[in-house]
Amino acid sequence: MSANKPVCINDNVFSSINEALDFYGVPLYTYHKRLQRGWNKERAMTTPVIKNRDKNTKSIVIEGIRYTSIKDACSKYGVHVKTYHSRRLEKGMSVEEAITTPFHNLKYDLSWENLSRIEQQVILGSLLGDGSLHWEGRNPYFSENHSLKQKDYVLWKANILQESFDVRTYQRENSIGLATRRNPIFQKLHQELYGFGKERVGTKRKCKGVPLSMIEKLDALGLLIWYLDDGTLVWKSPNISIDRVSREHYLKVLSKIKEVFNFDAKLNPKSRMVIAILKANHHCIIPKWQQLMKKLAIPDCMRYKVPSLK
Repeated sequence: MSANKPVCINDNVFSSINEALDFYGVPLYTYHKRLQRGWNKERAMTTPVIKNRDKNTKSIVIEGIRYTSIKDACSKYGVHVKTYHSRRLEKGMSVEEAITTPFHNLKYDLSWENLSRIEQQVILGSLLGDGSLHWEGRNPYFSENHSLKQKDYVLWKANILQESFDVRTYQRENSIGLATRRNPIFQKLHQELYGFGKERVGTKRKCKGVPLSMIEKLDALGLLIWYLDDGTLVWKSPNISIDRVSREHYLKVLSKIKEVFNFDAKLNPKSRMVIAILKANHHCIIPKWQQLMKKLAIPDCMRYKVPSLK
């Protein structure tokens, strides 16, 4: 929707998006942030903005009982303060609704063992690939971004994970991504993924690593997802980049790949540190990948990465 084209919202015709936003009292920045969260354009444009964020220390009366602060009231009703503010700012709930509405924890009782094999492998392969875990608040959440050329691939992943996780997708100018809600199931994975990585330059935060414990859990599907995320086809051989680890750990990764999948993965001497699946080993994994691509309907936009055995 161009900013200068007429728009029709709730039977009202406006000469531009800016005029419509002025009418509904929604800042342009807020409108775009809402679109990034996956809101449709009409909802992003017409939902009122709560301008003043409630102070957590403010005394408040809920259902006839006075609480010393919003935080105190939230604690009583089992609602996190961040959830309270999200309900107020994003969903337009009243103060009482935001505090008293039961918090449905997105399957907080979910365990790793309860996930399907496909869900487990998509998560593991994605975390070793382009996916990330972000620990903000009590629990981490999973997110991943790709270029718009891989839009169908992102939507495919979102569909796989939707049954067990509340997944939303968002689109920016040149990219598309997905994100889950926070869930304790990601805590152990976060510790594995970031516990042994290198420190980011100038910070104490850890870079994402390549844990051997995750590779042990992979099967052909997990390896395929890792490759589709973070790999390239070099001289008709799949190469997976793992240049974010030390050379010592890199050699351990190659050894673990051989142990789990029973084929040799070599260093590409002309490139960065990669897992190079040589042509002599294609018969060990490529047929499985081709079957999985067909069986799971992995989108055509990623099929160019899986070589032919001809």
